[in-house]
Amino acid sequence: MRVLFVDNDAQSAVDMCSELNKHYLLDTAHNGEEGTYLSQVNDYAAIVIESDLSDMENTKLCKMAREEDEEIPIVVLLDEDNLECKLDSLDCGADVVLTKPISSDELTAYLRNLIKKANGSNGSSAVLEIGDLRLDLVSKEVFRGEVGIVLTRKEYELLECLMLNKGRVVSKERLLEQAWEHGFETFSNTLEVHIKSLRDKVDRPFEKKLIKTVYGFGYKLSV
Repeated sequence: MRVLFVDNDAQSAVDMCSELNKHYLLDTAHNGEEGTYLSQVNDYAAIVIESDLSDMENTKLCKMAREEDEEIPIVVLLDEDNLECKLDSLDCGADVVLTKPISSDELTAYLRNLIKKANGSNGSSAVLEIGDLRLDLVSKEVFRGEVGIVLTRKEYELLECLMLNKGRVVSKERLLEQAWEHGFETFSNTLEVHIKSLRDKVDRPFEKKLIKTVYGFGYKLSV
């Protein structure tokens, strides 16, 4: 899942993102203008906004991001527990307002649940399921029945995106956005190669096939 992290304190961003990057593909913006641009041109699973941006109020960025996408989870991080700032952020579209210091584990837990809820999944569980396929968002383990499946990071990210959207078609463009760094070759067969590899591990050894190709549109997971 691709997440946008907006923070004009470069060191703070490095410290937090080094941990978040273990779970998400991160884009980092160092001011509100850059964050606004990235939020408008890319497809993100969530946005994290620091409160003390140098060039605009975090509430302005929050409001613009919410107007661009009504469903995207938005987390605002405040430097101090200020009720007025918290209410302003919530009024401008933030889903959650947290006060620093906050651990990367806690932020990851909030993001995980918000992203699941935004995609129609039960936010109280860390396990995604469809049929006998299970994916643990915390341990990153994948099972079909009692059989453990070892995936590469790209295969895992593709499966996670498909499972978060189970029963719905996910376009090739969105899958590429969510699993690859900027600069990938959109017209190459990179995605098809990874989907084939994912099928070889998740579907081929089992009777029921879950990964479906929807020709001209993308892929979906369904029983």
